[in-house]
Amino acid sequence: MNIRYLLFLLPFLLFGCEKNQQNPVKKEEVFAFTPEFDSVISVSPFNTINFPYKIKVTGGDIGKNLLNCSFSDLPANLTMMPATQTVGYLISGVFTFNVSDVPYGDYPVKFNINSKLYGMQQYNITLKIVPPPDNAPKLVGSFDSSYDHCGPIDSFYYYKSTVSTIADTPYRIKISNIRKLGTTFVVRADVSNVVRIPLQTVNGYRIYGTGAYNLDPRSYHPGQYSMIIYDTLVHGSDTEVCIAHIQH
Repeated sequence: MNIRYLLFLLPFLLFGCEKNQQNPVKKEEVFAFTPEFDSVISVSPFNTINFPYKIKVTGGDIGKNLLNCSFSDLPANLTMMPATQTVGYLISGVFTFNVSDVPYGDYPVKFNINSKLYGMQQYNITLKIVPPPDNAPKLVGSFDSSYDHCGPIDSFYYYKSTVSTIADTPYRIKISNIRKLGTTFVVRADVSNVVRIPLQTVNGYRIYGTGAYNLDPRSYHPGQYSMIIYDTLVHGSDTEVCIAHIQH
C-alpha cells in the first residue's frame, strides 16, 4: 500500500524539482552609475550659468538608490540654486550659478554625489571667472536716423549721432549729439550687457542714464546694432527725461 502511494507521487515530485531547477531565484544586480558633466564652467561676473549633468546607470536600480547632489568650496559672492538635488529615475539635473562680484580667475570646486551604497563621492570642477566680451566695437558707426522723445514738454529731436570707441579703454564708447545738442556734445557710456551713461557734465548739461542695445530688427540693416537709452538731462533749473533712439 505504501509502495503504491509513493509510486503515485513520484512523477509529481520529479516535475516539481525540474521546475525549480529551471527557474532559479535571480540575484539582484548591484547598483552602479557614472556621472556625466562638463568639468570646466566659464562665466563672467554679474551673470548666471547653468550646470547640467546626467547620471548614467550601469547596473542595478537607481530608484532604490537615490543620489543627493550638491556643490562645495564655492567662492564668495556666488550663490547656487537649488542648494541640493535628489536624482532618481529622471537621471539628470541642473544647477544654476548666480555670479556676483567674483574676481577673475580659476576656482577649484567640488561636485558632490552622496548615496547610501557608496557614501560621499566628490568630483573636481574648475570654475573660470572670465572678463565679459567687449561689445563696444559692435556699436561703432554713424547713426543718421537717431531721435529723442523728451518730456515733461512732449518734444521730438531728430539728429545724426556718431558712436566711437576710446583707445585703450575696452567696454566704453562715445556718443555725440544726443538730443541734437551738437557735435561737440559727446558723452561717454559703458557697455556690458547694457549701455550705461554715468553721471557727467558736458557743455553745461548734467546727463546720466541706462539702456539696451540689440541687432537692428529691420531687414535693410543686417548685422547693424541700435540703442535705446533712457536718460536724464539737467540744465540749470530745467530737467528733461528723454528716450534716445540711436539708430541707422
